[in-house]
Amino acid sequence: MSTKKRPASTTKPKIVLLLNAEELSMTVPREVIVLDSQNSGDAVVKISKPERQIINKIKSTEEEEVLVHIDDVNIQKKVLESLADPMLEDGPPKYLQDDIIDACIHMLRDKNKNDIRAHGKVFIETTMICQLLHKAACSFYPIRGKEIKDHKKYGMQYLKHDMIFLPINQNGNHWYLAVVNTKKQEIQVLDSLGKQLREREELKYTLKQIEQCLKLAGNDVQTSSWLDYKVASWKVRQVKEIPEQTDMSSCGLFMIKYLEYWTGEKLNQEFTQSDIDHFRLKLAYELMSSPLNKARR
Repeated sequence: MSTKKRPASTTKPKIVLLLNAEELSMTVPREVIVLDSQNSGDAVVKISKPERQIINKIKSTEEEEVLVHIDDVNIQKKVLESLADPMLEDGPPKYLQDDIIDACIHMLRDKNKNDIRAHGKVFIETTMICQLLHKAACSFYPIRGKEIKDHKKYGMQYLKHDMIFLPINQNGNHWYLAVVNTKKQEIQVLDSLGKQLREREELKYTLKQIEQCLKLAGNDVQTSSWLDYKVASWKVRQVKEIPEQTDMSSCGLFMIKYLEYWTGEKLNQEFTQSDIDHFRLKLAYELMSSPLNKARR
């Protein structure tokens, strides 16, 4: 999801699936079976037999069939294809939709139920709630009734943690991670495009609404971490020297890795665009085979 250009290359890189003899009998697009890649620009992806079976299952089902049901997230075949089809051209068809990101967030929450990193305890918010907060902040009408109760519930959750990870969507075509870091009293931005922006309107409005959540919950939660609820006034710092995308469609996948590896001061694991290309295909398998997936059959 970006307009960043690919590095110049005389040969167009391709996805290379390394398969053994048994796996070659499976339904694999012939254009992507390359056992000995001569082009150093190729993205070499090692796919196991179970992973290939999952990918083939996705490709053979009906467009509207729900293949992943994790928590309150339902993902249809037509959405999962952005992960499972190695022949898709770079661009909008490969963009990650918010349902995929939220399913990954639920899996991360389940994997790390007490997620403590260098700068304290982490809460990863969903794209759905971030978008709800943004919408409420942009509304001409104040929140009322159930909205007030929900905002207070969100605030109580935030006040029990030291860092809040916010998956932010910019203009409907780019994902980046914003981190509310109470230890630093700053908002940290991890953007796979590496672009410095003076104004991030979608983040500004989301933080404005988070302030309201914190104020509503402040009387009911005792915390030493939150000395200041005015997060919309905190310094916004873009984190430099992090892995960046070199294609037009991987920002959502990079953001998932930032969610997983950011400690508050650094990424605890390095990765490259090639690793992300691997991750794209493997993520379909992880979602489909997850014990949290109620749609498994």
